[in-house]
Amino acid sequence: MGYSYSQDKLGIYIHFPFCIHKCAYCDFYSIEIGKYGSNFQKEYFESLKKELNFRIQENKIQSFKVDTVFFGGGTPSLANKKELEDFLNYLNKKLFIDSNVEISLEANPEDINLENLQAWAQIGINRINVGIQTFYPNLLKKLDRYYQVENYNTVLDKLSQGVIPRYGIDLIYGIPTQTKEMFYEDVQKAIQSNVKHLSCYSLTVEKGTNYSRWIYEKKATAPNEELQVEILTELPTYLESYGYFQYEVSNFSQREEECQHNLGYWLMKPYLGLGAGAHGFYLNKRYANPRSLEAYLKGNFDKKGENVNSYMDFILSTFRIFSLVNLISFQDFWIHTKNFTQKLEEWKNKGDCFWDGTWFKWNPKILPILDSYILELSKLEVDEIEKKTF
Repeated sequence: MGYSYSQDKLGIYIHFPFCIHKCAYCDFYSIEIGKYGSNFQKEYFESLKKELNFRIQENKIQSFKVDTVFFGGGTPSLANKKELEDFLNYLNKKLFIDSNVEISLEANPEDINLENLQAWAQIGINRINVGIQTFYPNLLKKLDRYYQVENYNTVLDKLSQGVIPRYGIDLIYGIPTQTKEMFYEDVQKAIQSNVKHLSCYSLTVEKGTNYSRWIYEKKATAPNEELQVEILTELPTYLESYGYFQYEVSNFSQREEECQHNLGYWLMKPYLGLGAGAHGFYLNKRYANPRSLEAYLKGNFDKKGENVNSYMDFILSTFRIFSLVNLISFQDFWIHTKNFTQKLEEWKNKGDCFWDGTWFKWNPKILPILDSYILELSKLEVDEIEKKTF
């Protein structure tokens, strides 16, 4: 199985920035829901429609087929179901939606119950991703997570009994005081519940977060980097033995259970990002909406965007994939780059990758030092004629 480049499909990302509690380590734009009145959701979804209309007019995308829709956050499982349904109906009126469209919703364990799963399924949600992070209450406290123990104890059972068959969970490793055994116990719970998709992230210190400030002030401990490297190296082989394959640095799934929306980011697929703090990518141009609810509700979203270095975007995205990639299908991104294929041949001869002139795949052994390989590619010279087209 391998992946190729294609620009005939479009993804839609909708950012719902509201949470019960802002986690200390989180760098995504999110705000606590309790600070806003009962009518804010309707107003926010109306603003999403206004931005959608602008993006459609500006980018002339009506001919594209939308094959993925992703409600992210924040905590979109807190969104009013009527507003979600209304917005999905609006998308159907405005754009050509594929009959097999993947519609994902990010959720917190507290919102997973059979009633919600049924309601989401009825409005078209066909994939759920739950931010578990860890099943250990003491580690959730260290992450400054809002949690209810009873929900964590039952969430996997509820998912397996629900009407939405495609679901995944997020786990974090490297949390202070977390041992390798504790992390793998979390992983085993997912495996035994037949979770279809696993996103396993190392805890990072993001500038500007409360967690980064706490470390600076010596009020918190930094992530266990030694443990992170050990798990990063071992995890692909461990999960493969249970039928999960690694298709991206942090993402594993059973066969044909990849998150198609996230996969699109790494395959350079165009997508519209809607909402406060959302990003979008279309025709070598990226845009980023301001991280401000107040500004967004006034219609102050990014209306210009910036042209991007298509070669740099390509290597920073596609070379995170750990499955077979048809690099010839991406050649418009690298054809003017000197010594690109020679570099791949060099790595092939060292056993760092598979490369046959068309298909490329990393050797998993390079995972801990992947950034150094990407840095090597970033330093290759690109012809001036190509630079002018970025």
